[in-house]
Amino acid sequence: MDKKYDPKNYSKVLRCSMETVYEAAKIWEKERTLISLGNLKNELGPLLTDLKIAAFSHQITETQRDEMKDYFLSLTAGEWK
Repeated sequence: MDKKYDPKNYSKVLRCSMETVYEAAKIWEKERTLISLGNLKNELGPLLTDLKIAAFSHQITETQRDEMKDYFLSLTAGEWK
């Protein structure tokens, strides 16, 4: 899976959330099951909160937050088996 955003470029909290979502997305991409999709969606919640906090604390811009949010939400695209 190609990673559009490199977690190493962000704060520790954001990096951990991104890595968790990337791992869940990798599993979803491989398995395409309802369970793996549910797990991915569950991991997105904390990441979206962390993106909001990062923008609020000026670690990233609001534009970056919105672009990252759209990208990470797009990882749930596709159909399950």
